[in-house]
Amino acid sequence: MKKLLVLSLSLLIAVVSCKKNESTETPAGEAFDKVDQHALLSFWADSIIGSSYAEFELAGAELAQHSSEFAANPTNGSLLALQESWSKSALALKRMECLMVGPIAEKLLYLPLDRWPVNESAINALIASGTTIDSTFIANQGSLVKGIPALEYLIFSRKNGNAFVLEQFTTGTKQKVLKSYVTALSANIRGMGVLINTEWKAYRSTYLSKTGRGTTSSLAVSLNAVITLCENVKNKKIGKPLGAIDGVARHEEIESNYADQGTQLILANLYEIRRFTGTKDRGLNKVLNDMQI
Repeated sequence: MKKLLVLSLSLLIAVVSCKKNESTETPAGEAFDKVDQHALLSFWADSIIGSSYAEFELAGAELAQHSSEFAANPTNGSLLALQESWSKSALALKRMECLMVGPIAEKLLYLPLDRWPVNESAINALIASGTTIDSTFIANQGSLVKGIPALEYLIFSRKNGNAFVLEQFTTGTKQKVLKSYVTALSANIRGMGVLINTEWKAYRSTYLSKTGRGTTSSLAVSLNAVITLCENVKNKKIGKPLGAIDGVARHEEIESNYADQGTQLILANLYEIRRFTGTKDRGLNKVLNDMQI
């Protein structure tokens, strides 16, 4: 099913990316010219892209709130609430990974939120250094020590459990800097969520206007983004950790290695791809059916 989807998208991209030439026009090209691109782009813009960005912004606000509450009073209950909030944010992030378009892609706004695996040594060095960690400090750091994966590293321990995590934040020698790190990370994630949604709202009309053929059309850009995610799921998120790429298993590169929620995050990716394709009456599947691809 996945190979068929990628093949169908690739065939459609071949049509979309080529400029129209009357002397060499194909039946698929003629069929594509009859597609209501505005309706398709509007469906993606409002039902998928915009709603996903809005969901992540709301999840980021909740995450920041629970981080502050946990830092002020680290208990088992507040830790569980923070972890649940992290899961919501991580899933929302994966549901918007499908379509990174316009300024969100051009400015690489997604990367600082979801670079994995994290650099454990660098994170531990920051904690050990005694440096004042606040939102400004986090904003100036590299993507391997911040974002959703870095926060996961600090508040989950698959090996030692929540009792160990709670101990670090209550009686550990670095409890103060850990609390600052967690709240600063969450504030940064919240801020990035606001920024991404704001950038999208300003870009939406441009996205809808970029119809027609060509590699810079919104349709071509969106299709390429979905194909890229399909390949990343297959090769980076599943194949590489299992050793299917070069015969060397790299379990440390499993997504969400600390919270052990990698499967759920991949399913969120696939769910969004499925939403992107739509149904026979709406979305990409309708276009493919109309073009008989």
